[in-house]
Amino acid sequence: MRNIEKMKVMLNETTARFRTNCLKSFGHSKFCECIGSSRPVIINFYNYIAITTKSKEELNYNSLNSDDKKIIDNAISAREKCVAKMNFK
Repeated sequence: MRNIEKMKVMLNETTARFRTNCLKSFGHSKFCECIGSSRPVIINFYNYIAITTKSKEELNYNSLNSDDKKIIDNAISAREKCVAKMNFK
């Protein structure tokens, strides 16, 4: 198997694992699909929960490098987008 094919398999497995853990926690298929496809691929479900439930101060945001800040910002943005899309109040 070529490297690109291996990467696709790993991405599919990671996405499926994220979705399964999301469904176990939230039980909302459309929300989990949205988060799973909108989140930074590098974060797993547990990272997503940690990022979206802590303040930037708790995450030591100001001491992070720009790449890590971007991951946090993108995870928070994905959550906001998906919550708005689902029309949760």
